[in-house]
Amino acid sequence: MNLQYCNLGRLSYRDVWQLQESLRGQRIEGRIPDTFLLLEHPPVITLGRRAKEADILLDMEGLRSRGVEVVRIDRGGEVTYHGPGQLVGYLIFHLSVTSGSIKRFVHLLEETLIRALSHWGIEAGRHPVHRGVWVGSEKIAALGLSVSHQVTTHGFALNVSTDLSAFRWIVPCGIKDGGVTSMERILRRGVTLEEVRPVVLQELAETFGFTKVSPVDLYPAENPKGGGSIGAQRMSALDLSPAEHPAYERFPVEHTCMSGLNSKANQSFSEG
Repeated sequence: MNLQYCNLGRLSYRDVWQLQESLRGQRIEGRIPDTFLLLEHPPVITLGRRAKEADILLDMEGLRSRGVEVVRIDRGGEVTYHGPGQLVGYLIFHLSVTSGSIKRFVHLLEETLIRALSHWGIEAGRHPVHRGVWVGSEKIAALGLSVSHQVTTHGFALNVSTDLSAFRWIVPCGIKDGGVTSMERILRRGVTLEEVRPVVLQELAETFGFTKVSPVDLYPAENPKGGGSIGAQRMSALDLSPAEHPAYERFPVEHTCMSGLNSKANQSFSEG
């Protein structure tokens, strides 16, 4: 099975949501393989299909003064915060990768992050009631998906060096009896997205059973909207040289270029 991936750097939530929908349309049509996007967002609060506005604890003026955007979206789940220092992974995958099972898909996504965190000696696991990845009673990664025509969008948010004080602005995922944590807090040292990204990619490829992993530049020349928020320099592929990441020797790495993405509306249902 083939997987293509792209490191998008820091990108606004609405921009990458539009990109996901475009890629989903192409995946439904069979024009592209399963696609994995790695990025971080500027501060944003997202409300999933089951979200309650009462779970946003800070008023709109307070959010605006902090530069926080609020976006209601089509994924499952409730209220989530995204911001700098958080590794976000969006999966535009056909469910054939798990024989059509959403439950299996979520299980493998959780397993990917549990295995990735073990590289730093972090003993993460699942919660008996709530989805996501947990370290004890504290959540370190949130999950949320949308599925349309057997193709997923959205994915996970892993707290690497996230400012955890931002989670005081919301009731994360509607869970009032659990805390949040980050890799940096657990390890008591600095951790960068640059060191975490290739490990997550490696574990995702192995957990889902991909045999070829290829980088892709989504906007190789310039920002198609004419602005500066999607700079080509932020679209550079992760460095997967075997010398630095020996585990990738079994994955033939090819470089492809994709441009002229189509926009396509999709009707979707949610899976929290």
